[in-house]
Amino acid sequence: MLSMPGNPWVVMVLVIALDEARVGDLQDLSSDQVEAAVTQARDLDFCEFVDAEFPIGEALRLQCSDNDFGIDFAVLHFAPDGQVWLVARDVDGFVMERSSAFWNRSRRLAYQMGRTPFLAIASWEVVADVVRVRACLSDDPDLNQDFANPSKPDPELATLLRNWECFPIPRLTENERIAAFANLWSEVRYNFAFFDQVPELDWNHAFEDFLPQVRRAESTSEFYQVLHRCLVQLQDGHTRISGPGIGRVRDSWLPFSVALDSAGDARVESVASQNSIPDEDLRSELRQAAIRPGDRLVSLDGRPVGQLLEELSPMISASTSQFREKVACETLLDGPFRSSVELEFEGMNGKRWTEVLTRSRCPVPDLGPSGAFQVRSVGAGMTYVNLPTFQDPTVVDLFRSQMEDIRRSTGLILDVRGNAGGSSGIGYDIIRHLIDRPLPSSRWRTRLYRPAHRAWGEEEDWFEGDHGAIEPEGDPFLGPVAVLVGPDTASAAEDFVVALHASKRALVVGEPTCGSTGQPLILSLPGGGSAWICTKRDTYPDGREFVGVGVIPDVRVRPSPRDLAAGVDVVLAKAIDELRNENGR
Repeated sequence: MLSMPGNPWVVMVLVIALDEARVGDLQDLSSDQVEAAVTQARDLDFCEFVDAEFPIGEALRLQCSDNDFGIDFAVLHFAPDGQVWLVARDVDGFVMERSSAFWNRSRRLAYQMGRTPFLAIASWEVVADVVRVRACLSDDPDLNQDFANPSKPDPELATLLRNWECFPIPRLTENERIAAFANLWSEVRYNFAFFDQVPELDWNHAFEDFLPQVRRAESTSEFYQVLHRCLVQLQDGHTRISGPGIGRVRDSWLPFSVALDSAGDARVESVASQNSIPDEDLRSELRQAAIRPGDRLVSLDGRPVGQLLEELSPMISASTSQFREKVACETLLDGPFRSSVELEFEGMNGKRWTEVLTRSRCPVPDLGPSGAFQVRSVGAGMTYVNLPTFQDPTVVDLFRSQMEDIRRSTGLILDVRGNAGGSSGIGYDIIRHLIDRPLPSSRWRTRLYRPAHRAWGEEEDWFEGDHGAIEPEGDPFLGPVAVLVGPDTASAAEDFVVALHASKRALVVGEPTCGSTGQPLILSLPGGGSAWICTKRDTYPDGREFVGVGVIPDVRVRPSPRDLAAGVDVVLAKAIDELRNENGR
């Protein structure tokens, strides 16, 4: 399936010229490694180009002037393996961008600096292992568009764009807005696959409701907000609007994360490590606040958290309440760079207190899995494997490389709690190593619209299919398997879980998944944006629904406030107990 990004209402356009080298031949450089290659530095005025020349293997540092987004410097490193790396840090010392392309196939680069309006742009030529580069950091929309027009793909340009902040926003006429809205409404009417899951929605009436708002829109951004409010009524994670004025600007956030407990209270889930904060003022601020996992977040700037979440939730494109809650809790903590917030907390002992904290780009650890592929022993002869994404096929190679040790295990625990999807085929390639006979995958269907049949008064039909059987590969592991899931488990990761769950090949442990997968029809919209309309509904092999519901675990586990306070991964602990019991039978 097409993946759902972890941040589903911020568009990401990634056009990178592919190198002939295998991914395994490339070095995944850390930010520190890139910065260590610096041999030249230039002071940089924004929107002014600088020129430099240096051997392949070295790097150029661009020192930035003062700016509202706290960008301190950027580094361009041309590595011997053919990659060009861009690393940027802010004035607090946090990495705000770390990306790469291929200098030996691309000739230009345009990468957005985090989610700021600044674009890092560079062009280069390489002669006899010496690179001549011309670079700039620009927040000038016209300059950015002249260099990297998103509507005109260039095979020699590597781009990474997360929103429309970097480019001019064209003004649309009333007729252009009406035509775009009418076309979008019609495409939804004839292609959207889940109208039955929003029975209270009258789509014909929606046209009448939103057409006056489309007419009144005073800017392109306002027009896109109208489209977003219209499509969010469909309550589907694969149906949404991307464009000017749409999306979370997650440029900075508070140094902790929250999640709702079973009572609906926002509990501190994890807190940034003080050791990960280079800036002494921010580190001291967090140390003095003494926030602990399990504490309840009561209010922000005097407004009750429950009230704020109620305002945020209706504007989130999500198929299930659990994913909507997850995104709302993240959005609650976002805000402008270095903005301060007055927060009221309640401790486990019932005592309340107030803190003032500053938003920054500090990394906040996830409660469960890390963001990288990981294999480790978890006792009793069991092996734990974190599968963070199905975007990158190298995860299959990494899994295969561990098969010798996995086959000796008494049990296997696969963690996809942080996996937002990618390609279903990547997940299926991992399943191949866990079975000795073909396994059915999910089924799917899409609307089959036949105008003549409609004229004859016949009901609309569906075209049905499946993704074929998952065939075994090699010498498999056939011992007990548990899969850890949660509300961030989405799209292709859910297809992975469904195949294992339906066949009873694995025990599913944790919280209900995101409940959103499918194939979106992607429409271009005037003004540079796009719309996704989910055209395909996937089900279990036996027809059971999971889109709009989520995969419901065999063993449901949700951390309690005391679990959070103790720092215990109760989902993993429960999976270990369940597999230990199964081995004891």
